[in-house]
Amino acid sequence: MSASDYILIMITWTHNLGAVVWVGGCLFYYLVLRPVFTDNLVEQSNKNLIADQFRHVIKTTIWILILTGIVLAVSHVAIQTVPIMYVYVLAIKVCLAIMMFVLYLFNKGTQKLMFELFGVKVYKTDMILILGVLVIGLSDILSALAK
Repeated sequence: MSASDYILIMITWTHNLGAVVWVGGCLFYYLVLRPVFTDNLVEQSNKNLIADQFRHVIKTTIWILILTGIVLAVSHVAIQTVPIMYVYVLAIKVCLAIMMFVLYLFNKGTQKLMFELFGVKVYKTDMILILGVLVIGLSDILSALAK
């Protein structure tokens, strides 16, 4: 293995770690923090402090995912030979990730209802989590297609 292979492994590891932090943080928010926040068991100042810390982590993660994602996409598409299906799945993954980033950037800590489907209300934070899970799933498909 060459030095560039080791660098690519580190970039892939960093990208995967960023995805785990993003989606894991969203799951933690969805399953733990949101129920506690809605029951008013936490003072508003503490809610704001937690939200500020979470935003800082997510903003850092966004930059990590964007930078490492660009490097990985270029290395796979431009340098390696990949099937056309890989490019299509990668394009879908990038579009979903952009949607996820945009939803986060325009969320501003509010719980805005996006739509209601069969009586289930879907908020922006729910969509961010759903998109994150889809993006991780597409990553697994890309790994299988690259082999």
